[in-house]
Amino acid sequence: MIQIKPLVSVGIPTYNRPEGLRRTLHCITTQTYPNLEIIVSDNCSENEEVAKVINEFSKKDKRIIGIRQKENIGAASNFMFVLSKATCEYFMWAADDDSWEGFYIEELVREFKNNKAIIAVNFEAQYTDQTGNKFQFFPEGKPFYSFESSSQIDRLKHLLRFNYGNLVYSLYKTNILKKHNIIFVQNEIPFLLQIASQGNWKVLPKIGFYKKTNEI
Repeated sequence: MIQIKPLVSVGIPTYNRPEGLRRTLHCITTQTYPNLEIIVSDNCSENEEVAKVINEFSKKDKRIIGIRQKENIGAASNFMFVLSKATCEYFMWAADDDSWEGFYIEELVREFKNNKAIIAVNFEAQYTDQTGNKFQFFPEGKPFYSFESSSQIDRLKHLLRFNYGNLVYSLYKTNILKKHNIIFVQNEIPFLLQIASQGNWKVLPKIGFYKKTNEI
């Protein structure tokens, strides 16, 4: 049997959210695009159920690489850790409180194949409450549907004018993330500016994933 090298690395940083992690792993492992490397980093969760969820899924899906940190390294460092372990041409972060349509990765990979001008691509996100009920959709990513520029300054100005936080959860060319000392902190803007300085970002005009809002 011919072994196909994974093309997409999915990094899942997780901490103390076993049910969210279960949903995330279900969404990612059932994607229509199967050619994946799935890296899960447990940030030293106190909740023992997190390890149980990782073990449950990794036993039945050999694409999953489960790692437990010996101590809590902080959220930003855990995000960067899963990136450091990625070996594939494309990379995406998957948060342990989000969910995705089954076509998500397949269609983003197709967009990369069809559009050589982009270095990162995503779908629109729709927000939900804590029980999964969807709020009214509004197209935050619209300014990135068709904007392209060869000017670094124009790309940075565009991003600052139309900052869209969910761009963080795009599919990227991995070498773009790894060839520079990317700064990843709690505020997403410095990270987004670093990526936009290197090339064009695109958002596809369709809902592809769902963001759970925090309780007030």
